[in-house]
Amino acid sequence: MQTRMCLPEWAVPTLNRARTWSLVVASLVALGFHAVNAEASPGISDADLNVLRLIMAEQSKSLAKINNVRVEAKSHGLNPWDRDVRLPRPRELFTTHTTILVGKCGWVERHDRFINPRPGAQAETRMRTVWNEQGVLRYPFGTGAGYLWEYRSPETMSKVAAEQILLPSPWMHLTFALGTGRDDGRNEGLKIVLDAVEDGKVKAEVIRDQAAGPQSPYSIKVWRNDSMNKYPVEEFNIEPTMGYFSTGGRDRDPESGFVWKEWSVQLKEIEPGIWFPMKFEEKHFEKGLGGADTRKPDSYHEYEVTRVEVNPEVPDGQFEWTAAGIPPGIEVFRTDADGEFEVMLLVNGELVPKALVGTQPGTAPPGGKGGDSGGR
Repeated sequence: MQTRMCLPEWAVPTLNRARTWSLVVASLVALGFHAVNAEASPGISDADLNVLRLIMAEQSKSLAKINNVRVEAKSHGLNPWDRDVRLPRPRELFTTHTTILVGKCGWVERHDRFINPRPGAQAETRMRTVWNEQGVLRYPFGTGAGYLWEYRSPETMSKVAAEQILLPSPWMHLTFALGTGRDDGRNEGLKIVLDAVEDGKVKAEVIRDQAAGPQSPYSIKVWRNDSMNKYPVEEFNIEPTMGYFSTGGRDRDPESGFVWKEWSVQLKEIEPGIWFPMKFEEKHFEKGLGGADTRKPDSYHEYEVTRVEVNPEVPDGQFEWTAAGIPPGIEVFRTDADGEFEVMLLVNGELVPKALVGTQPGTAPPGGKGGDSGGR
């Protein structure tokens, strides 16, 4: 994984901002994110389709403004279920994140602490993920191995490589800020709705109180495209005055109208014209005995940004693979841009094919596997 300089967008005015988002956004391309150019379907009117396209375009501009940023955040989640079995005690997860994004490069450190972990699972885990324009490296501390995926450009990265960036990232709250609170890590926002409309699975409508002025919020409702369609399965708002981000929504049972999920986002103008989701909360509800709506959260997830800095100063080497803090002697499982697999070993600050260690000058094996120093 060679390192290329990752210039911030404000330092490269000749580049198209829409094409130089952070790799977090570029990875959406590898997962299928694309502009929606379809004709209006029976599930949506021409006017509403054009409004959704406008919202997506404005959201893209808002995302580009937070392309170069450093974020520190914390989150807390509670889940009383393990598949279909209720746990004796709810499982809780406390997480802290530090994320640095500059152009198409990024660095994330995530620390998880579990309360009532699964049997045999670790109570605490820590992971660093580093990416640049040629590869992404993930290192879970304490596992004895790192994982490297290479590509020729961000646009050609594999789906697996893209997932490595999205999964450890603290940017799940962007899913909610973009609308449709789908917490699947894809951050695809309104594209999820439009894809479902095109597939004939749902119908969508956009409602707006024109009398409230040209900057009044949009209300978007999504209905199932079948007979059980008494209530919208999804409804959420979009705020034009806040970067075209959403501040909340809910999911319903289409037949009974029972609200089984609610979510909210707190947006803040961190700099003039730059809106950022600072906090979100997601709650799931369960019906009580006899189907009664108890309105007591069955599970929830909350996320809060504790510090955000736009256009941060970044030290040299921040986006090199060495910034993952892999100790000497740790194996790195590398998949190159052609999909070929190879086991590498860190020797004298360089990744060397394990098969060549000790066979060439300067590749003598280290004295033993290093501990998790955690250094950069």
